[in-house]
Amino acid sequence: RKTTFFFGDLSITNDDLGIEISAGLSFRLVATAGEQVEFSNGEKSNLKYHTMTDGAGVIELDHGSYAYVANSEESSGNGGVYGLYFDSKGNVHDYRVLMKGTTRNCSGGISPWNTWISCEEYGRGQCHQIEPNPNRENFDKPKATLLGAREGGRYEAVAVDNTNPDKPVFYITE
Repeated sequence: RKTTFFFGDLSITNDDLGIEISAGLSFRLVATAGEQVEFSNGEKSNLKYHTMTDGAGVIELDHGSYAYVANSEESSGNGGVYGLYFDSKGNVHDYRVLMKGTTRNCSGGISPWNTWISCEEYGRGQCHQIEPNPNRENFDKPKATLLGAREGGRYEAVAVDNTNPDKPVFYITE
């Protein structure tokens, strides 16, 4: 059975978390900024969950698992990209830094090949491609892209028209 949700159709309120969601949806708190992430097995991450969360996306990995990839919009080289990892049943099992040392990572977008493109939003910002899948060759090797100007810019987000997979068209906002 399909259910259609409309903007403004917020009928469930959780005062403890300060959120409202549409009827038919559910939620759970999985991480809090500045605190260690509690994994489904009861262990906690060594790393505290990042602050100033901004653009994010969910990327499918191997065997039905997935990563919630999120930017940190910290300034002065304290920004970056982080991954919260889930198994196929939605259990949290890992949290890690995917890129660090960048500035004001605002939004971004998912590429056609399931990587995350993180956009820095400051005068000399760049767009970086992040491979969140630990089983892929470029994992843990973020790369600056050729999107935008060489001297940088205040990049907000990226979207991809993949109508022709041989020639995807990238759009970035500044």
